Amino acid sequence: YSFHLKTYGCQMNVSDSSIVRSVLLSSTSPKFHEVEDSSNADISLTNTCAIRENAETKVWNRMYSLRASEKNKPSTSPKQIIALLGCMSERLKTSVFSDSKASIDVVCGPDAYA
Repeated sequence: YSFHLKTYGCQMNVSDSSIVRSVLLSSTSPKFHEVEDSSNADISLTNTCAIRENAETKVWNRMYSLRASEKNKPSTSPKQIIALLGCMSERLKTSVFSDSKASIDVVCGPDAYA
């Protein structure tokens, strides 16, 4: 499977993204590889910050954009899995699932990466 990982926020988020990347790349079943462009990814992961100014707005816009970009794909293409990671997901928890426009598939807080 291919994945794309975008990081917003502080140095801790950068470190957490390194952990997530390492876990995925070391997996043998299933096997993962990283891609540069989120539109080419089977899984799009966004590591978030809830502290920095305007960070949540940027993340929501990214979530909407990721899901909207699927409309340009052939109907036979599998749906991209969209995952929200980090402190924003920890704070909002399952309430993110109520936003049908974002259509987030996975929510994972920082304590669940390993």
